[in-house]
Amino acid sequence: MATIAGRENEPAASVFKNVQLMKTVPAGQFLTAMDQGIGRGLGRGCNDCHVAGDWASDSVARKNTARTMMGIVNDINRTLLPRMGPGRGGAPRTIQCLTCHRGGQAGRNVAIP
Repeated sequence: MATIAGRENEPAASVFKNVQLMKTVPAGQFLTAMDQGIGRGLGRGCNDCHVAGDWASDSVARKNTARTMMGIVNDINRTLLPRMGPGRGGAPRTIQCLTCHRGGQAGRNVAIP
C-alpha cells in the first residue's frame, strides 16, 4: 500500500500494469482483494501467481488460471445465483475463492495443484 500512497482511490488499471480484471476497482481495494480475498481464499502468497518485482508478468501459468477462475466466479454471481433468490436476511447470494478452496486446507473441497 505504501507504494501507491495517494493513488488508492484511482482505478486499478491506471495504477498497476497489465490489470485485466477489476480494472475500475480502486487500487487500494484491488490490493486488499488480492491479499485477503484471493490469497487467503486459496491459501497462497503473491509469489504463487506473480513474479516478485515484475507483478505485470504473465509468465506464471497459475496467474492465468486465477483470471479464468475469477471470470467463472463473476459469471456464477451475476447469472446463476440470482435465479435462487435472495439469501439469508435478503442479501444477494454470492460465492468467492474461499467458498470452494477453503484457504487451501488439504483434503477440503478443491485441491490446488
